[in-house]
This record gives sequence, C-alpha cells and structure tokens, in this order.
Amino acid sequence: MKIFSGTSNLPLAQKVADSLNTTLGKVEIIRFDDQECRVRIEEEVERENIVFVQSTSNPPDKFLMESYLFADSAKRSGAKEITLVMPYFGYARQDKEHRKGESVSASIVTKCLEVSGFTKLLTFDIHSKYVLSFFNKVQTQHESVLPEMVAQLIKEHKLDMSNLGIFSPDQDGAHRSRYVIQKIGGGQYGFVQKERDLDQLHTLRAIHGQRHMGDPKDKDIILIDDMVASGGTIIEAMKILKEEGAKRIFVAATHAIFIRDALALMKDPRLEAVYVADTINQPELAKDPKFTIFSTASTIASMLQ
Repeated sequence: MKIFSGTSNLPLAQKVADSLNTTLGKVEIIRFDDQECRVRIEEEVERENIVFVQSTSNPPDKFLMESYLFADSAKRSGAKEITLVMPYFGYARQDKEHRKGESVSASIVTKCLEVSGFTKLLTFDIHSKYVLSFFNKVQTQHESVLPEMVAQLIKEHKLDMSNLGIFSPDQDGAHRSRYVIQKIGGGQYGFVQKERDLDQLHTLRAIHGQRHMGDPKDKDIILIDDMVASGGTIIEAMKILKEEGAKRIFVAATHAIFIRDALALMKDPRLEAVYVADTINQPELAKDPKFTIFSTASTIASMLQ
C-alpha cells in the first residue's frame, strides 16, 4: 500500500502514513497561472494498492479537481486499487433538489469520483448518508468519530453522565444524538428545532430556533453535530438551552469548516469548550485553549488495514 496526499490536509496524511509505518508517496500537484491544475505521480504504482488523502474543505472545487486528476493519473499508471480517503465530504448537503431548478450537486461529485478511477471511498460523518447511494461501482466505508470525541470530552471535563444532555442543535441531526448516546452508554437525548429560510442561506437570520425536545434544566449539555459551518446553528441552540436553564454547554462537531465569523462565534464565553476533528486542516485552532483537536489518523489507518 502506498499513501499519497493532496494539498488540502497534508498534516493528516502524514499522520496516517506514520500510523502505518510508511512514508508519503511522491506526487507533483502544480497550479498554472490561470489556476488550471496538473497532477503527476512521481513513483511506480503499477499493480499497487494506493491511497489518496484529500478533504474537500474550502475551496472544495480546487480539492475535488486534484482528486479527479490524481485518480486518472493512478489509473493510467496501472494502479490495482485506488482508495480515496475523504475525511470531510463536501457537497453532501446538496443531496436533493431543494427548490425547482437546482442541481443535485452531490450526485455529480460522486459520478466524477467514480469516472475518474477511484475504487473505494472512506469518509467520516457525512452530512447525508444518502449521498453514498449515488455511487454505483465505488465501495464506500463510512464511520462516525463523534462517540470517541464525546467520550474524550466527558473524560477530560469530568462530566457526570447521570446529569448530562447529548443534544443536536437541529432536528435533522437528532439521529446523531441517539447514536452517540447508544455508543457511549449514557446521557439524555434532546434537540433544538430549527427552521431555515432557503432564500437567505448566506445570513444568520436564515436560522430560527423555535423550541426544543428534552429537558436541559440544570444539566451539562454537549451539542453535537457533523460540522460547524457559519456557527449560527450552534449559537442559536446554545441561547435557547441557556434560557431553559442549562448549566454548562460544550460543543463536539466533526468538521470545522468555520466560514465567515464562525471562529469568533465559537469563542463565545457561554461555550465551555469546542471539540473538533482534524478532518479539515485548521492549524490556528491548536493555538487556542478553547479548542481541542481530535485526531482521526489512527482510525483511518485501522480502516485501511
């Protein structure tokens, strides 16, 4: 097995290689002045099982194109199996036609990954598992790191499981709360209901907290989600839960997308701590004591073995 990295998350790829007691393969990824991309694998991969580590964080189109070109290069070079480790799978929120005339972007992305030559996909906490059904030939493996992350948070902050709420900041993610509770063997279930105005996707006003299910009064609460994008959903949920008597509120979210003012919002003093995974490379978070970075490298290594 040979491990290669795209340009989106080289630190994670290096940790995966270290976990497997190997070195990263040599690949040239260059950008021309007009921003066209060229990918060239610089070592022999014929009849090899090879792995490409690449998240689709901002800018997703750039990193997707690198992935397509890498797979094509590997296929042309005679690789036996080509596995894409995409810790964060972008475009997974666009899994259906929300309004008439919209493209189903996730479907197009999966088709391009398949046609380019990938034979297997590994990913974490994809926003919509339905996206995986778009693949016809690519074998997919999906895992959640939320239970391990939440367990680490509980241990490090010495939280009392008998007085702990595991809440989703919106009703669509309520299944994640149930899943985490099942895996860690405790905690009380709840979620905050949210309405989103599809015509105002680029403003925090698009998110309206309405009500909640579950009793947060006098409890420590962990808000869990697959991602933090703008941070608006987390903040609105936190406000509602505080108004209903929650004690301390923590956040555990796999993918730290952190667009616009999300970083500043996550530093809100009413949030005790924020745990995110290293699926997206955010080096500045490691310098801030508010944030804990959960490593996925050993999990990826285990999935590859």
